[in-house]
Amino acid sequence: MTINEHKHINDALERQHDNSWTATYGEFTLRSALQPIFKFANGKLRPVAFEGLLRPYLDETPVLTGSFLQSVSMQDQSHVESIARTLHVRNAGTLPTSAQRLFLNFDPSLIESKPKLEQTLDDLGTELRISGLSPTACVCEITEKAARSREDLNYFVYALRARGYTIAV
Repeated sequence: MTINEHKHINDALERQHDNSWTATYGEFTLRSALQPIFKFANGKLRPVAFEGLLRPYLDETPVLTGSFLQSVSMQDQSHVESIARTLHVRNAGTLPTSAQRLFLNFDPSLIESKPKLEQTLDDLGTELRISGLSPTACVCEITEKAARSREDLNYFVYALRARGYTIAV
């Protein structure tokens, strides 16, 4: 992601009166749903992490996430994925500290180049620091889509590990 693309992401973001973050993409409003992940401990279910899920709206009407993503042009898919991760990270800063582990999705088919990947991970690291989270609190989920290149996917996994992220497939 170039500096201009990062600026564009920040231009799409807006803090709401309840301190949550939303974004706009075209006529859609994008929100985070931070789905809790529970662990059974000492006879009780306790939230130990959250998965960031994108929730698009059109004029305050919820839209199926899959339908929204299918409407995004191929050249904008990486941008929308970056917006979603940024939303999730910013909204996760308000989670209880006992459960500040965040699962974020990465579509391996959107890996374009090593320099762009490095910039994406640098931007993610910056957002995490701003939100008071560390890479060790972030689990990067690689979704089920096929990567364009096995070499780029291997590099991606290496780059995540080198920065301290946990990886889930």
